[in-house]
Order: sequence, then structure tokens, then C-alpha cells
Amino acid sequence: MGSLQFVLSILYLVGCIIATDLPRLDSQSAPQPALGKSYYTVFPKNGADTSKTSDFIRQIVGAEDLLPWTDVKDQLMHWTVEASPEEVFQLQGNNGIDHVNEFHPPPPPAATRNIRDTPTVE
Repeated sequence: MGSLQFVLSILYLVGCIIATDLPRLDSQSAPQPALGKSYYTVFPKNGADTSKTSDFIRQIVGAEDLLPWTDVKDQLMHWTVEASPEEVFQLQGNNGIDHVNEFHPPPPPAATRNIRDTPTVE
């Protein structure tokens, strides 16, 4: 009976080690925009009415949250939106928008463990 427990313990540890080294693609890939769309940063013109401009952007891209980015003084720097090329063309024509750049989000940091992180059994 003791050798069976030993073998099962070894198999369990091997399974844990293998499982911790498997890549987790879902947590290591960058978020993807909807088909036919990309992510963009939309920069307002200096002195523009950002409330009106954000309402215009919401109307064009059909999003409630524009993911505003602000500086340390809480001044709006830009919005991040998901938009199609046609929507970007419309955004670029607004007098409250300075420019629109395509944005490629970086992949999230890998949260993997390796064999050295596995607790030892004594």
C-alpha cells in the first residue's frame, strides 16, 4: 500500500509541474477588436469643447465608455476607441478632434510559473 501512495504522489507532482508550464494563451494575448475594426487613440484639439467632442465620438462609434486618458492634472489627453475605417474618417472630419492614431495594445504580462516556483513535498 505504501508504494502505491508513493507512485500516486509522484504522478500528482508530475501533473502539477506539467500544468504550471503550459502556456495560457487566453491570459497572454492582447485584447482583439471586433471584426473590421481596430483600436484608435483620438486626440482633442487644444481649447475644444471636450464634452461635445466626446458626445460626437460616442455617436459615431456607438460606445458609452470612451476610455479617457488624463494627465496628472486631470486634463484630458485622449480617448481610446474601437472603430472601423469609415468611422475613423468621420472622426477625422470633426473640428474638435486634432488627430486619430491606430493603437496596438501590448500583450498583458505573462503570469506563468516554472518548476522552481512549485512547492516541494517533504
